[in-house]
Amino acid sequence: MRDELFNGRTWSNLKRAEYLNIFLTNLDYLNRDGLALNFVTIMDEASKSAEFLQGRTDATTNFGATMRLLRHDDPDPVTVEARQLAVSFEKMHKDPCEAFLAALYELTICQHLRNSFPKN
Repeated sequence: MRDELFNGRTWSNLKRAEYLNIFLTNLDYLNRDGLALNFVTIMDEASKSAEFLQGRTDATTNFGATMRLLRHDDPDPVTVEARQLAVSFEKMHKDPCEAFLAALYELTICQHLRNSFPKN
């Protein structure tokens, strides 16, 4: 549109950036204020859900394990169970840490997906 209506093919990069900025400001395609308010409302309601809280806990645990921030003797029941399951995963993974991560993933994310989206 810029090129056809305003002969923008010859514009400098600065002029193109100014045009794009003015275009997006006037368009306000994302309706930023409404979108932000809607997001806050949705997150406020979702954070009261037990499923949301479990997902947040599982995500935090997986992130901590991936970044190797968890203590080896972490008392969290999921990590304890994952360490036990990791023994059977060590045949598929050469690194024991990878086996632990796979077991943790299996016990958190995969289990949630199987429960939420069962096969018919």
